[in-house]
Formats: sequence, C-alpha cells, structure tokens
Amino acid sequence: MSLGGFHIQRKVIGIGVLVFAMLTLLYMIMNDYDALNLATQRISDEIGMLSFRIAVWAYLFGILSEWRAIQQLINKEIKVNLKLLIPSLFLTTLVFIPNIYWLKWFGSPMPKLEHLFINIFIIPETHMVVSVLAGILFIRSFTKN
Repeated sequence: MSLGGFHIQRKVIGIGVLVFAMLTLLYMIMNDYDALNLATQRISDEIGMLSFRIAVWAYLFGILSEWRAIQQLINKEIKVNLKLLIPSLFLTTLVFIPNIYWLKWFGSPMPKLEHLFINIFIIPETHMVVSVLAGILFIRSFTKN
C-alpha cells in the first residue's frame, strides 16, 4: 500500500471516529433532555444534575464540531487568543450553572427583552445552544485561525 493510501485511510478513520463521537453526544443530550422533562414534571432533585450533564454534552459537541482546531492542537499548533479565551471562560462558567439555579435566583422565564440574558440560561434549549457556542469559542481560543 502506498503512503498516500495510508493517509486517506487515516483521514477516513478520523472522520468516522469524529462522527461517531458527535452522534453519541447527540444521543446523550436527547436521553438526558427526555429525563430532564420527566424530572421537571415530577419536580425531582435530578433536575440540576441533568441540566449540568446536558450542558457538558453540548459543550463537548461544540468542541468536537471544531475538528480542524482539534487537529491543530494535536499537531501542537497552539496559539492562545486571549480575546476569545477570556469571554469563552466566562461563558463556560455561566453555562455550567444548571438552569434550576437560574430559576431559583431570578424566577420563571419572562417574555420582556430586558430579561433576555436570564432567559437564555433558564430555558433548556437556549442553554444548550449557548453551551455549544461556549465549546466552540473555547477550542478556537487555542488555535492560530
């Protein structure tokens, strides 16, 4: 087998592993999301842990979606971008606070524009989207591009 064929095989295997990992994370998100809906209906103590786990899975999904950045990190092509790192760490801190605590601190979601920031972290779907964004920003803060 030629060296070029080996490179193509390695690339295909890498893409396969990446797709498998992302699909696994999506499955875990959906599974925990269903459990979160049930826990919310029962007013269970599991709400906080499930919300946290969904944020972790979504954060990891965001990191994996930046596969070129991961490839750069593996190849030790690291350049820290503080303009991205500081906001990404701040956002990461916010997304790992389970939405049950946001509810305790600020009450139920309010439709007014001035409550938009709070609502982002209270509503599970938007919390998940921001978790993905935090993962993307975090991984991008360590790459050259």
